[in-house]
Amino acid sequence: MSHASAMLCTVLLALGVLAGCAGDQSPDSLAQDLMVKSGLEKQVQQLPELVHMGIMRQQQESQQIPPQKFERLQHAIVEAFNPHTLQKDILARVRTELTVDEMKAALVWWNSSLGGKIAHLEEAAATPQAMAEMAAMAQTLRQQPPAADRLTQIRQLEKALAVTELTVDMTLNIEIAAAASLAAVLLPMHQQPSFDALKANAEKKRAQVKIALEPQVLVSLLYTYKSLEDAELDRYIAFAESEPGRKSYTVMTQALSSALAEAGQAAGKSMGTIFKEQQA
Repeated sequence: MSHASAMLCTVLLALGVLAGCAGDQSPDSLAQDLMVKSGLEKQVQQLPELVHMGIMRQQQESQQIPPQKFERLQHAIVEAFNPHTLQKDILARVRTELTVDEMKAALVWWNSSLGGKIAHLEEAAATPQAMAEMAAMAQTLRQQPPAADRLTQIRQLEKALAVTELTVDMTLNIEIAAAASLAAVLLPMHQQPSFDALKANAEKKRAQVKIALEPQVLVSLLYTYKSLEDAELDRYIAFAESEPGRKSYTVMTQALSSALAEAGQAAGKSMGTIFKEQQA
């Protein structure tokens, strides 16, 4: 590269209008960048704790599992829902199902100042403190409903991102993982339900779970984006409804849901193997 062309490349990169002069990113690099910038990586890192909380809640309610077995169960859950493994599986699917151009188009948004701001808001909304504030906000909203225009925007965003459906999928997959692990601990091998049976049982609850989660999702969205101006929220909705936004969200959320389901299956099999060996 000549001195003149090198200077031109530097200027164009500084202006943000040249993506390839310094060398194109590989599909792996783009997929990883998309996971980080969109906040998906943070979500994956939080999954083990969510599943562990579900197992702990069931154990506290039933006290069915002896302490020693419960400790083995917890270890199996940690192994199955290892964030590194989950991220690797999700990354492979994102890299395969999104083209380089589609990933680059989505990253234009997430690399923008508003995209970065929104990713930060979504990460902040996943903290224990934020969860407590959402619960308080839910109480307040019963007395002071949100402005009609803001509620319309939030509903439009929820529809574009399919947040409720994703939340339902994750809830059911966590339930399947917990049920599979508990069955492996509590039941003899010949009495343990198959993964398909557990999935079918969970699917029967989908409509009921969706009804229960819809108002919670609405509150979480109102809370998460409360600091955004209407114009900023409109821009986010426009991205979510665009082809790059729609395609990238669909692929990433389906990859997340699939990885969660597979991890649940792995946890159940691991527990079955452990306790089969103990009984031998």
